[in-house]
Amino acid sequence: MLVVSFVEETRIFKFDNAGDIEELDDFMGFALNQRTIIAHNIMGDRFLQVTPTAVRLVDADSGTVIAESCPDDGFTITMASANQDLLIYAMGPTLVLLDFMQDLKERIRKTFENEISCINMPASPSRICAVGFWTVSSVLILSLESFSILSQEVLSKEDSVATPRSLLLTRILENGPPTLLVALGDGSMFTFALNEITGALYEKKNIILGTQPIRFQPILGGNGKITVFATCDHPSVIYGSDGRIVYASVTADKSTYVTSFNSPNYPDAVVIASEDDLKLSVVDPLRTMHVQSLPVGDVVRRIAYSKGKNIIAAVTVQRVSDLKTGDDLHTSYIRLIDNTSFTVVDSYELDELELAESLASGRLCNGNGSLSEGFLVGTAYLNRREDESEKGRIIAFSVSEAKRIKFTASHDTLGAVNGIQMLGERRFVAATGRTVRLPQ
Repeated sequence: MLVVSFVEETRIFKFDNAGDIEELDDFMGFALNQRTIIAHNIMGDRFLQVTPTAVRLVDADSGTVIAESCPDDGFTITMASANQDLLIYAMGPTLVLLDFMQDLKERIRKTFENEISCINMPASPSRICAVGFWTVSSVLILSLESFSILSQEVLSKEDSVATPRSLLLTRILENGPPTLLVALGDGSMFTFALNEITGALYEKKNIILGTQPIRFQPILGGNGKITVFATCDHPSVIYGSDGRIVYASVTADKSTYVTSFNSPNYPDAVVIASEDDLKLSVVDPLRTMHVQSLPVGDVVRRIAYSKGKNIIAAVTVQRVSDLKTGDDLHTSYIRLIDNTSFTVVDSYELDELELAESLASGRLCNGNGSLSEGFLVGTAYLNRREDESEKGRIIAFSVSEAKRIKFTASHDTLGAVNGIQMLGERRFVAATGRTVRLPQ
């Protein structure tokens, strides 16, 4: 069965063993005249349906409603998250915990100062949940025993309008700690490692997937590993590989929601919904190589990759003809390419008649005394009268968390900088003219 939720209704599609699809007029006591927030299979041959007006547990054999819980008068359920044992749902600023083992008995209720924007509870057994808020850019880790705060993380500055829109607590790294994924409304996201004993969050990292709000959906593969699908204007899959979290673009443009789907004719599939249609797809289990081209309009001369920033720097040259003299005019650019979305996110134009000759990435001083991932560019100033350049520059660039390139420092050289290479932190070797130099 596939449950498809629309703004004001729910529709049910049945997939039989022959692969035929039939839409059902009614199903197991589900309310089809409302939007379904979540629908789950629950242990004990039961189905769960959460709508804005009710939580229902339905017996899978008889189709009768076993238990039902409704929000307070005048309130509606805005979001929910469930595992095999428990359900949490939000009504404005109020968070409620229900117990499936006790036929939806309410165990805890807590009202916060701010309206809740997103919630998530990991798979059973679990003792924590994560909560985000609309008016403050922060996320809380709460105990499921009392909704007491175990830890809190501020995500952005006080004047930022980007607030959490989606949360996911799951184990992405096979032999690592659980990971908390936090998506903001501006297309950026954070990852945290979670201490399972204390609930503390650490190893905060930031990445930009796109410019629109992100929604996370875990997809369980046939090998038992979790792959997270992130829907936004640049949809991506997030998975663990060799002890690190990897982000890879996918061909699922305009997707709004994704969920796992498994039937005899469509094993280990995913359903991808857009505003116009539904698609049954598969996630490539081998993660085979896919070639994607990025037209930049210029000649690409050098390329370097920053693993720490997950970004590519490309040196490009734009050539145009001077209409008055007929001479060729060259302009060099340093372009930053997001390795996840594979789009140019920022550019820096070099001086007139300055041509970039070499490029390297490494940990550099970012201008305030601390070290961060950046790029070194070696250049040469063109001399129309001479075949060989008499001067050049070594330029250091840093990359901000928002993936913007920033000029940090430069050093004039006698002759073109034909080659440059990092030698650990802060140190590099450069080939200038006919000399190899090791700056101190």
